Amino acid sequence: MTNRFRAGCVVILILLVKIALAAPQDCEIDGKSVQPNNGSTTAGLTGIMRCQDSETKQLVHEQEVQNGAFFGLERFYDKGKLQRDFRTNAKGNKEGSAKTYAGGVLVADEQ
Repeated sequence: MTNRFRAGCVVILILLVKIALAAPQDCEIDGKSVQPNNGSTTAGLTGIMRCQDSETKQLVHEQEVQNGAFFGLERFYDKGKLQRDFRTNAKGNKEGSAKTYAGGVLVADEQ
């Protein structure tokens, strides 16, 4: 086994562990349950999708949905506190100001 192959296996193993440890989320748009990875549940909907940790019920993610497409406002939370705040365009690229917070305090404001 080469070192390159071993390194590749380690990277894959780390990614699989991260996926397995990711907390399941419950998402909704205007009170309607949706699954962000299943376009049929968001088709035609407009509003803010809010996702909570299934166990703790703390807010994890907010994302704007416009007629079933994900773009506009996007926010990520850690233990219920705002961590990142930015906007995306229809191609998924960040637009305008992108803010990062630590413990509720603004630590970076990028353009």
